[in-house]
Amino acid sequence: MGRQAHQRPRLQPALRNCHRVLQQGAAGERQVERRSARLWQLSPRRRHHVSGSRSGRRRGAQGSGGDRLRALPPGPAQRDQGAGAGQNDCRPVRRLQPRYRAKPLIPALGRSIALGERQAGDAHGREDARVHPLRPEQGSAGAGAARRQVPAAHRRGGARGTQEARPIHRSEPMIKTAVGVALLVSTALAAKESTEGLDMQAARARMMTARGKKVSYTNKFDLSALPHYEPQQKVSGTIRIRGSNYITDGPLGSYWEAAFRKYQPGARIDYQMKTTLAAVPSLTFGDGDVGIGRKVTFAEQEMFERYKDRSPVEVEVATGSYDVPGWQPGYGIVVHKDNPVTQLTIRQLDGIFGSERLGGWDGTSWRPQAARGEEENIRTWGQLGLTGEWKDKPIHVYGLTLRYHQATEISDMILKGSDKWNEHLRIYANYVSADGKLERSLGDDLANDRYGIAYVAAPTAKLGGEAARGLKILAVAEKNGGPYVPYSLETLHDRSYPLYSRIYAYADRAPGKPMNPRVAEFLRFVVSQEGQAAVQRDGKYLPLTADVAKAQLKAIDELTRSTVPTRAAAK
Repeated sequence: MGRQAHQRPRLQPALRNCHRVLQQGAAGERQVERRSARLWQLSPRRRHHVSGSRSGRRRGAQGSGGDRLRALPPGPAQRDQGAGAGQNDCRPVRRLQPRYRAKPLIPALGRSIALGERQAGDAHGREDARVHPLRPEQGSAGAGAARRQVPAAHRRGGARGTQEARPIHRSEPMIKTAVGVALLVSTALAAKESTEGLDMQAARARMMTARGKKVSYTNKFDLSALPHYEPQQKVSGTIRIRGSNYITDGPLGSYWEAAFRKYQPGARIDYQMKTTLAAVPSLTFGDGDVGIGRKVTFAEQEMFERYKDRSPVEVEVATGSYDVPGWQPGYGIVVHKDNPVTQLTIRQLDGIFGSERLGGWDGTSWRPQAARGEEENIRTWGQLGLTGEWKDKPIHVYGLTLRYHQATEISDMILKGSDKWNEHLRIYANYVSADGKLERSLGDDLANDRYGIAYVAAPTAKLGGEAARGLKILAVAEKNGGPYVPYSLETLHDRSYPLYSRIYAYADRAPGKPMNPRVAEFLRFVVSQEGQAAVQRDGKYLPLTADVAKAQLKAIDELTRSTVPTRAAAK
């Protein structure tokens, strides 16, 4: 190429020869090898000097594009030849040492090189030394002062022109650092919040599986007044249980099965627990014998009734948790920590969260007696008796999206099943944080809103399990005038706090026929002292009180008789 420096470099097609990639040259010239990822682009209008005396180098003419290549000195056998003797010569590639090379104007993955002219008859050289084909770059006119010169002190003798180039080794720490930075950058770019359904499902599964292994409370309630399990008959075969994943995310499901089989060794339990959404539908279509989870929704009950022309059997098997998100925790009414309000009644909560209505739902039955007018709406803090700066301040109402079952349960508890909400309700939904956790920002936003109020499941904890801060939980009275009951583990267990949650088991029973004996025996066991001891051992749901357990047991016994109506469940 040295003899043709007055022309722009031309790219020649590469030829592959075994492990060597050869750059095809002009006719009669030896093919020049190229080495992968080892070239720096030669910058336009820059002079690159290589080792050797100044007299031993031949000047390349400036091309129209201003591209310049410096040739390596001629080999010993050709030094005395004339100027035209080397016109068809190509010299082996020699790599510049890192501290000697001129820096490129653009970043590249390779290293700077200088191409020497091939001397006639020179057949030796490294067979594995490969260089990339050169790419032409547009040059520009300019003075030589802008060209970079290699200091004379750093130049070497021209005798080494034909020496094998020494490879440039990148240090291992540098490589590790570069890889680490790349990984950090890629992780940072990949980590982002998500509101996609499947992303939230995956985050929820991780969270609940980890949480299910923990015992969240160690309080030991007195279960001595609960009735012991006394089998009415021996049963065998498989009981198919469908519904809430929380039964098997923790060990409760296995506790129930192991304890039950001590009394009924011929029985087996088949758990398919993905979601409460499958609890009642599994009964509808004959896929399950028992469905367990939260309260059946309007749509689920209506579907069952459309197919069966009867209501499902409903039995309470546990009380919701105190502070374990997911395990059907009770609902707290929370305000900003600076709010002077300390207690509210259910009727006042209806005025705050609800709106005028013509009635409400009780299951799939419409109740016009639940109607109320606009005059009962409460929209300012002054309507609750506050004065001063609070008197005329609007009440900012926070809640969950109406597609979540929590909104339906609060509507049933507070709004008489009307689903008529405050027209300014701010609704929240879950999302996946950048670190992959399921989150909900309602509590954080409320902590920054002095005039806000919200209903929150497990008000003492965030969805992720961290302690809630900046909020105050109000005492609630079921009736006007009280008593006002605080939110606590004890008041949820004894159900004196009105906004507690319940866990249900659902089953089917044809009119005029007794309940399936396997199902009846299992439900009888679950509400017994032995079944509730397993609930307490699991440490998330709360065990039934003796009064509630006895009422459920009575309802189950009645359902085993063929003359009792299908509608069941003691309240």
